[in-house]
Amino acid sequence: MYNKKDSRYISFVTFFSAMLFAAVFFLMLTYSNAVSNGIGIGISICVETVIPSLFVFMVLASFLSFSPISKVISIPLAPITKYIFGLSSEFGCAILMSMIGGYPVGAKSIDQLYRTKQISSKQASFMLCFCCNPSPAFVIAGVGTAMLGNTRAGVVIYLSSIISSLVIGLLVKKNIKSTDIVRRQGDTLSFSSSIVSAMRNATSAIIIMCGFVLFFCSVIEIIRYLDVVSWLCNTLKLGTNTSQIVSSCVYGFLEVTGGCIECVKYSDFTRIILLPFFTSFAGLSVIFQIIAMFEDNDEISFLPFISSRFLHGIITVILSYPFLSKLLIATSVFSINSKPIPVANSNTPIFIICILCMCYMIFSGGNRIFLKKTYKSTKI
Repeated sequence: MYNKKDSRYISFVTFFSAMLFAAVFFLMLTYSNAVSNGIGIGISICVETVIPSLFVFMVLASFLSFSPISKVISIPLAPITKYIFGLSSEFGCAILMSMIGGYPVGAKSIDQLYRTKQISSKQASFMLCFCCNPSPAFVIAGVGTAMLGNTRAGVVIYLSSIISSLVIGLLVKKNIKSTDIVRRQGDTLSFSSSIVSAMRNATSAIIIMCGFVLFFCSVIEIIRYLDVVSWLCNTLKLGTNTSQIVSSCVYGFLEVTGGCIECVKYSDFTRIILLPFFTSFAGLSVIFQIIAMFEDNDEISFLPFISSRFLHGIITVILSYPFLSKLLIATSVFSINSKPIPVANSNTPIFIICILCMCYMIFSGGNRIFLKKTYKSTKI
């Protein structure tokens, strides 16, 4: 159950969310063409970016949570896990996966640790603060090379984001007391059972993530269609530079990929300040994806996690600014061509979505039968 401290906040958020989603639903019915365009863009993002970059890591994170291999991987990470984060050394694998797998992978690892009662709800709440990080593939290859045309800038942003996670880990370390830790050995399955469970969990999680991507892409397209940002800037009588900042903030706050693309289009300020911030903040789309990972766990408070997103972004900007100000400004001075913007080009998105849905139905329906047969065979 939720604690008393969060009850008023939850009531307000519930009411506000209901009104907000009612308004969004009305707009989606009214502007169906914009919604169709947004869903098309969202499917392209899912097929070209989300599924290729995250699905394998999601399977691996779920597999390691059921397998004793994670204990072996955690051994060399024990000093960092213990002295920086104040956690047991056996959780080093989950932290490592959060740093190389992408935003939701760390949350998935935490969810599996909590479900197997290896960590408490309070520990899970504060682990989310430093286990939500962008993947090196997205930041270095996607943001650095593809969007900025500067791989070194992507490396700087990624390393700054990881160091920011370490700093946040030190800040929340005092909130994770040893008495809060549930010291229980996690349930381990056989190799074949672990693969099936990991595949089922990863498939269901990736479908939920793609759903949020489609929803927020539709919202962004409605905002573009209504030209809300221009109307807001004209009403407030903002200048061109300020309008560019507002536009980058609106789209980056909603969805990280669209926000990064928007930041690259404009001035050095949006590229040097806002771009690193939103890669660490992750956007509402990713935040809701991570909260959805814990849909059955009502005891976990997400207030520390949501608050840490802003702090994570600010620290990343502070760490990356001295380097990006030299790399990107120098690039813009000597660059002849404009910076390339990635454009998704998917030929078979519908078939891939259908395959994912079928995989989910197969594994969710057949997993219990498979585990029962495995259990009986091992018992015999």
